[in-house]
Amino acid sequence: MSNKMKSKSIHEQEILYRLSAGLSKKEIQRVLAGALNSLDQAGIDRLLQGLGSDTGAALRRILADDNPKQPPVPGKAKVKEDWNRHGRTGARV
Repeated sequence: MSNKMKSKSIHEQEILYRLSAGLSKKEIQRVLAGALNSLDQAGIDRLLQGLGSDTGAALRRILADDNPKQPPVPGKAKVKEDWNRHGRTGARV
């Protein structure tokens, strides 16, 4: 990992720590939604570029979704998180 990526990761962790210390989960969700809504296309492109391919692709699908009544297709990390949360070990049956 490059120094620039390490620095960015540390900065992101600091932001998340400060948000968690000062805001409720609901407030953090509102901040995130407001921040995403305030970005123009160039800002969205910069954000997606810095997220990595899997997360960026999942977020792109979510933001471009024209059918809000249907849940978005989850990204790989979300699938893994849900799988682990429900006590699955990944063992095949």
